[in-house]
Amino acid sequence: MESLYIIGTKDQVLYEHNWCNRSFLVVADGWIKERAQRQSEDSDIAPITEISGNIVFSATRGLLTILCIASRDIDAAYGLEIVHRIFTVFEEYFGISVATTELIQNNLDTVTELLCEMFDHGHTLTLESDAMKDLVLPPSLLNKLMNVAGMQSKYEQQGQLSTVPWRRAKVKYTSNEIFVDVVEELKATIDRTGKFVTSDINGEIICNTKLSGSPDVTISLKPTNLLTLPLLHQCIDRAKFQSTPGTVSFMPPDGQFSLLSYSTEIYTNRSSPLAFGVQFAPGKQADSFEIVLSVRQGCPESLVIEVPLPASCKSVRYTPNRGDCIPSGNRNKAMTLLQWTVPGLSNKVNPNSKIILTCSNVPDGLKQLTYVRVTGTMGNASISGLKVDSLKIHRAGDWKPYKGVKYTTTVDVVYRVR
Repeated sequence: MESLYIIGTKDQVLYEHNWCNRSFLVVADGWIKERAQRQSEDSDIAPITEISGNIVFSATRGLLTILCIASRDIDAAYGLEIVHRIFTVFEEYFGISVATTELIQNNLDTVTELLCEMFDHGHTLTLESDAMKDLVLPPSLLNKLMNVAGMQSKYEQQGQLSTVPWRRAKVKYTSNEIFVDVVEELKATIDRTGKFVTSDINGEIICNTKLSGSPDVTISLKPTNLLTLPLLHQCIDRAKFQSTPGTVSFMPPDGQFSLLSYSTEIYTNRSSPLAFGVQFAPGKQADSFEIVLSVRQGCPESLVIEVPLPASCKSVRYTPNRGDCIPSGNRNKAMTLLQWTVPGLSNKVNPNSKIILTCSNVPDGLKQLTYVRVTGTMGNASISGLKVDSLKIHRAGDWKPYKGVKYTTTVDVVYRVR
């Protein structure tokens, strides 16, 4: 990387950092104009863009946008990883929810220190936020006052840097705990017979650790065949992971981090893991139809069902026997979109009860409907079947940690009518 820019909400350049004694401000201005043009066309700018023969890697979180610019071709995944790692470090130091223009401008010295420690002449040195806290003091009023008074902060008092890049030295907590979140996202298409046509499951295991010392954590995952091509955090013992599939052994970073991510699919030889289903039926009149939602135990707390109809069906009448249905604004003028929200499904629901949306005053009835889209979030459920079989902590010392595991799955399923 040769240059970095931080862009504010009003497209103003808040900060510029050049590693190769060359300014790319003209390129950054060109990127800002390109994004404004894309937004006027109701589209988003790509995370990798070529401006005046230069490669611009970009990412936006909260109120800030970071641009990393290179004048020569570099690996795309490497460039995007750098941008997001910089954001992660900034989140640790400033907090993304309060990352305002004033906050960045009031801490330009800290931003400069961070970038100088993270990169050497544009080449990466360390991108781990835990290691950075041993090198650069997090900005706080107390640290600034201690610095003015010539006193040492708790980080400087440690007297040494950690030999483990992703973990600070001499970490101590009065209350030791580790939380493991298995988060999955399902995107699928189901035909009218209930068969999965396409299915993609993207999963991530997120850990939040507050453990003293240098503990070893071992997580056993089952079934092991789901982790064929995982993306592993560098703290994981890869040799042990390969020799003992499903066993994840690691010394965790301090705080929240992504332990591993994976991708899989729903195989056609197994029954549907979804706790709900959608069917379609003609209505009592020729110009009507019914969408029937069936649920069983483990269904999400609520579901949102989008019903797209042609623009000629603007006078459609809709009557749900449960939940609310409203027309939803959409950019496509050639479509009428209904949004049916069904709450309270995680309560005791009679499996034989029918949750129905009746649509009438639709020319040709069911023939006008091609698909519906169902979205929702399932708690305490893993759609792929992956489970944490055991969670053990070694070298814990004389303290007893609290351990917790939680599963969350978001679903985005398209049911086709024909």
